[in-house]
Amino acid sequence: MPKLSEARRLGGQGDQGRSRPSSPPRYEIDEDVIEFFKSGGSGWQTRMNEALRQYIRSTVKK
Repeated sequence: MPKLSEARRLGGQGDQGRSRPSSPPRYEIDEDVIEFFKSGGSGWQTRMNEALRQYIRSTVKK
């Protein structure tokens, strides 16, 4: 798994200083995972994003 700084570098080919891309990124996420987060009501994307951030923090070596 690449380090966080390397992952940012690898993902930013079209990023020219914008805080958000001009079109939303597309990911393939299993339906059961999406349904789990959606079952918690509104804000499910924020919760999913936070879960991913927590995973990154727990795996990236400092």
